[in-house]
Amino acid sequence: MANRYAREKRTPYVKPVERIELDESHIKRRIVLAVLFAVIGLAAFSYAIIQFRKAEPKWTEIEVDAASGVNLSVEFTLRYHLGRGTMSPTAEKKQLVNLYSTEMSELFQLYSATKFVNNINNLYEINRRPNEEIEVDPRLYRALKVSAEQGGRILYYGPYYEYYNSLFFAGEDYLAEYFDPARSREAGEYFEELSRFIRDPEAVRMEFPAENKVVLRISDQYLSYAKEAGIEVFADLSMMQNAFAADEVCERFRSRGLINGYLVSDDGFIVNLCSDAEMNFEEYTYSDGKAAVRQSWSYTGARNIVTLRSFPLKKADLVRCYVYEDGSLVSSYINDRGLQASRFDTLSAWSETKGCAEIFFALLPYKTGEKGEKSLEEVSEELLKDGITVFQ
Repeated sequence: MANRYAREKRTPYVKPVERIELDESHIKRRIVLAVLFAVIGLAAFSYAIIQFRKAEPKWTEIEVDAASGVNLSVEFTLRYHLGRGTMSPTAEKKQLVNLYSTEMSELFQLYSATKFVNNINNLYEINRRPNEEIEVDPRLYRALKVSAEQGGRILYYGPYYEYYNSLFFAGEDYLAEYFDPARSREAGEYFEELSRFIRDPEAVRMEFPAENKVVLRISDQYLSYAKEAGIEVFADLSMMQNAFAADEVCERFRSRGLINGYLVSDDGFIVNLCSDAEMNFEEYTYSDGKAAVRQSWSYTGARNIVTLRSFPLKKADLVRCYVYEDGSLVSSYINDRGLQASRFDTLSAWSETKGCAEIFFALLPYKTGEKGEKSLEEVSEELLKDGITVFQ
């Protein structure tokens, strides 16, 4: 049977050609008119360019270049008010796409603890060369140093999160329960045994012998245990990587004078670069299996915002949490024993001077309860001393 969508093959109708003699007496007049029309056309074209450059600025979502390959942008949204700077919207967008694409691709390669990248000493390489001094990119060095100094033991939670990732991606409750230390005796015993190494600085720690040089120090006992348990990731940025990525990308934007936009990650890290645009921030709460806006704020001025949220707002959030059929939640917020720890379902704060990573590490001990059973008002009062304002 012939394809009903195929074009029918037939000879097209061609209008006969009529031969007309050219009246040479009108040639000069036609040349003059042609030149006149050309001048008018150029003037109109120039006017169109000027009008385009003066076009009203508009908010546009900026995406990475299609040739960038796997990168961190899948979890981010970048929106920019094109045309507010000195460049044309087209030139501004081109510069943004180039910077954004390069940074997101390179940070993915640097932060990855599971992917080998040729000629790059990333987290994968560090994990596979324990007790060896390795020179790394300054961006990775900063992330590791801040995590080690401000994040307690979270830098070494990689083995915990390997289990939790299997839980989050489980399609059925019975599969999720197998990886849940709160519901599975086997998983609980494994976490209890594993925590003896993760909590011990003598078993695993990151050292910084010189600028841009690191050593992942791991004891012989932990290495032996890891070999039997199949553990290959000892240090992992896990929950913090998007905070560092947001800070790094936006710092690159600022250095180029690109300050008319904002960057938002799916897991709650926001960098607003605009100093004069009015913005709106919404904080959510979770009840009866549904997320709803708890409160909203309008503000003006550049600032960094961090939201630690232990429930899903959209389907994409289910890579970081699991909702059982009975409505109970399992989130990425855990203590140094690998067990669920979430004092507040949502804890949000902002700062004009501190980056997302700094705010994250300041909030985390309150979120997980490491700081004790403090109220939101007490948390707010304590963090305000450090230049961090809690939404309440």
